[in-house]
Amino acid sequence: MKSNKPHVALVTCNTLPNLTASEQELLPLLDQQGLIAEACVWDDPNVAWENYQAWIIRSVWDYYLKPEQFKGWMHGLAQEIGERFWNPYPILQQNSDKQYLQELHKAGLPTVPTLFLDHISQIPTALQKLEGERFILKPSVSASAHHTYQFDRKSGEAGIIPGLSTWPSQKVPMLQPFIKEVAEQGEWSCIFLNGHYSHSVLKTPASGDFRVQEEYGGQTTAQDADPQLIKQAQAYVDFYAPHLLYARVDGVMIRDTFHLMELELIEPELFLHKSPGAHQRFAEAIAQRVLPSPI
Repeated sequence: MKSNKPHVALVTCNTLPNLTASEQELLPLLDQQGLIAEACVWDDPNVAWENYQAWIIRSVWDYYLKPEQFKGWMHGLAQEIGERFWNPYPILQQNSDKQYLQELHKAGLPTVPTLFLDHISQIPTALQKLEGERFILKPSVSASAHHTYQFDRKSGEAGIIPGLSTWPSQKVPMLQPFIKEVAEQGEWSCIFLNGHYSHSVLKTPASGDFRVQEEYGGQTTAQDADPQLIKQAQAYVDFYAPHLLYARVDGVMIRDTFHLMELELIEPELFLHKSPGAHQRFAEAIAQRVLPSPI
């Protein structure tokens, strides 16, 4: 590293060593901002992290498969070199487990009803606390619908639920009612950069499915959210993540009220390719964090 420009690590995983195709477009834009950005695999022992002025967590899409190793990597760097993570290390640590939803619920912010269980054997009893006839079971540490199952009340009360025989013993089960509005209207993702709304997309599942991820047949469409929806989504950012580089607020409208499904602050797909100018906005947001402010 010979350039005097600040160096930035765009942190990824070993299956995407060069970042996603969309986020590769950030590299020349960051150069225009006066930064040198490079893709770095988070668990590559050969990366000299001390040479980078900022570590921007991006496509670390395997962290939920080895969460303790990922937390150990973050903690080690923060202790040995100092805090250079964006988003900051404490937020990354908290947001890795969806039990943060309890904090938002206690604050009075609408969330999809969620129960966190000690063990999957508690499912029949837990169902008595939830309304509805269909339910979703998933781990509190997960991504991309990994170990996510749908079942009805009758099979749940009988303990006949897909995936239970292979449920990872170390995973905390979280139980939610099936939200019919996801299938009928879709799930919104609103992206905020440096605390300000940037763009949004609407995700819809394939016919007969409940998962909105594209790998399961879901569709993602660029669509500007209604100003009232954006205002409601902003409330979660203002409460939990007001000064973060990026945040993705995922939720669904239920009777004109936005209900949070997830607040993605670690490695969310930001759908930059879905919104004109989004790559430039993200590059500028990163530069604001890394470059010294003019006197």
